[in-house]
Amino acid sequence: MMDSLRDSLGSLPRNWSAGSNLSSAPTKGPKPPSRKMQFIEKYRAWLLFFFVLPRSVVLRYVEIVFRWLTAPSPAKHEQRVRRVCAAVERWGTLKEPKPPMCTDRSANFSHSVRRTDKSKWHKIAIGDLRAILGVKASTRHGSVINVEPGVTVKEATQYLLERGLMLECTLEMEDATLGGLAAATGMTTHSHACGLIHDTIVEYKIVDCTGAVVTASADKNPELYRALPFSHGSLGLIVGLTLRVVAAKPMVKLTYTPFKSLDTFATTYREKLTAGDAAPFFLEAIIFSRESAVMVTGDLVEAVDKKGRWAADGLRVEYLGRWWKPWYFTRVRQALARGKWSEVVPIYEYLMRHDRSMCMTMATVMPFGNDPWFRYLFGWALPPKMSLLKGSHDAETREASLRKQVYQDVGFPARKLEEAVETSDSLFEIYPLLCYPCKVPAAAPGRMVRGTAGKAEAFANLGIYGVPPPIAKKRPFKTLHAVRALEKWVRQNGGFQHTYCDSLQSRAEFEVMFDTTLIDELRARDGGAAAKAFVDVYTKTRPEVDFGAWIKEEAEWAM
Repeated sequence: MMDSLRDSLGSLPRNWSAGSNLSSAPTKGPKPPSRKMQFIEKYRAWLLFFFVLPRSVVLRYVEIVFRWLTAPSPAKHEQRVRRVCAAVERWGTLKEPKPPMCTDRSANFSHSVRRTDKSKWHKIAIGDLRAILGVKASTRHGSVINVEPGVTVKEATQYLLERGLMLECTLEMEDATLGGLAAATGMTTHSHACGLIHDTIVEYKIVDCTGAVVTASADKNPELYRALPFSHGSLGLIVGLTLRVVAAKPMVKLTYTPFKSLDTFATTYREKLTAGDAAPFFLEAIIFSRESAVMVTGDLVEAVDKKGRWAADGLRVEYLGRWWKPWYFTRVRQALARGKWSEVVPIYEYLMRHDRSMCMTMATVMPFGNDPWFRYLFGWALPPKMSLLKGSHDAETREASLRKQVYQDVGFPARKLEEAVETSDSLFEIYPLLCYPCKVPAAAPGRMVRGTAGKAEAFANLGIYGVPPPIAKKRPFKTLHAVRALEKWVRQNGGFQHTYCDSLQSRAEFEVMFDTTLIDELRARDGGAAAKAFVDVYTKTRPEVDFGAWIKEEAEWAM
């Protein structure tokens, strides 16, 4: 099956440019990297250690101080929103043709892999919209939190935990902003109960292309409410969000269950995923090979006793978030040799367990980062700031990030879990794989993720991060063709690709994966006002480089 899938990707979609500097002569393999690139590839980890990490530490504390000194007042929220409205109204007075609008947030600070060039767009300042506006405890949606879009996951989580609450969908990356997640996508290990982060958003407040403030909820402007998930700012500028929150407890009891069979693991994982009220509060898995995986289940528990032990079972508390501790995924791997076991961890350290290893990607970027000498001496410096990593890219290193490594997150029906692992193995041979659960609601008009007609369906998600073994061994490997094959498999099986990843799909393929009907309709109303004011979703979510030329080049390699 996989051979036919690969073979079907030999030609490019017609609407892709091959690039003006592309040679049509067959090549035997990839062009050798420049001397600079060879040096970077050979000493990447040490360059990160000596140059990026020190700057990252300084920048982290500068940001902490800056955000503290310039913390906006919640009471002045409406004043800040009016300023955004006025900026949009001023854009409306510009001479035609007007450049489309976007936020002034640097692409280097986003958690997507893209470095979008905003220089040709009209930037609207929203950097001061980062106040937590408060919690409401009694609504028909349960407890909710009102925030401005610049509030980070870390800020919201710390604020809520002090009040015995947590976001229903808490992403594991501290610096990710709730506005960025709302405009893109996100899931967590509670998503088998709550769905994607969009499914926990009760209300959006946006400024539209006329400068008007529009509220979107299930009751007010329901079409806009359904279209905003995955919209990436193509319908307006988010200036406020209301998200559901749930009760939290100080600790999480984790149970690690190892498997030596893909079929047994997948069957057990689906049973947990679809267990309804009997399902664990948190559920995830890390797949370490085609036949080995560890499932992690977690439930909220009360505080520990004075001796640092959990009173119910006498389990020791593991502070796995301390900077000298091994990366979380390496601790999970111990279950393959140790067998099933349980432990208790503080709630915040569990929620941010993947932050230090940047969702396992640090194993590729800095292989010695989990060695004891580094953890005890320098573990406090991790993770490096995303803005510095992205800001250090030039044309050649950005090309290498697409062609020499894989960073993909894909969701698909959980009944296809075995096939998804086999597909990933056949295409990339990259391990470990991060496996998250997700509930996708029944298909509804306007939802970008199509879902299943008539009922909600259990989905699983694979995070595929790393360098394919042939590239690690300095051998040619058609990475882009393999990613295209993965995208095709996802489309064929009713799944979706997370839009913070590099998507190599044509527009037609993108619109097979995602239902853009409603969002296109809303952008076309009033003479296409929104279409003129904001960049469309496909353009926002495709790489900023001419990957079509590279795909054609790969097709000519003699393998």
